[in-house]
Amino acid sequence: MMITDSIERTLLQMINSNDIKKLQSFLITEEAGKYHLFNDYVIEKQDDNVLVSVNRQSVSQLFSNIRNAVAWCIFNKRNKYYEATRIVELDRRLVGLEMDIKIHKKLFLKSKEEEMKLLYFDKLNENKLKKVHLTEYLNSYIVESTRWQRKRFEQIQNIKQKDKY
Repeated sequence: MMITDSIERTLLQMINSNDIKKLQSFLITEEAGKYHLFNDYVIEKQDDNVLVSVNRQSVSQLFSNIRNAVAWCIFNKRNKYYEATRIVELDRRLVGLEMDIKIHKKLFLKSKEEEMKLLYFDKLNENKLKKVHLTEYLNSYIVESTRWQRKRFEQIQNIKQKDKY
């Protein structure tokens, strides 16, 4: 701990407060099981979910996994509210579909009548197909958010290169 504090003090002396603010707007850090994104968002695990809180606002969102939470933060940061809202909706629909799949699977296995078995089998397959499509759609948002974040990291590299010269 003492070494870390010493390193931190040295870094703070070398970097001025404007540079620190710029860096924080780019950074994704992990501390005590919480992720801090862009100095604006905090992501933490809560039971089987992931909670995102927005600093300086009373806004929070609940997600089924961290990938969706990070993608939401990135779109929200970029003021792409339609896409951020779609991520929330798709995440919730996927959770519902996963629950439906569990229920229909259980009903299919318990069912004795052939007609009911076929009905539950069809429902199960329909839900699995919906899940595949929703997952692909959600992944397209995740890919776009990842692409934007990589561009931001490249900007940091470019700033660093310019400072060298």
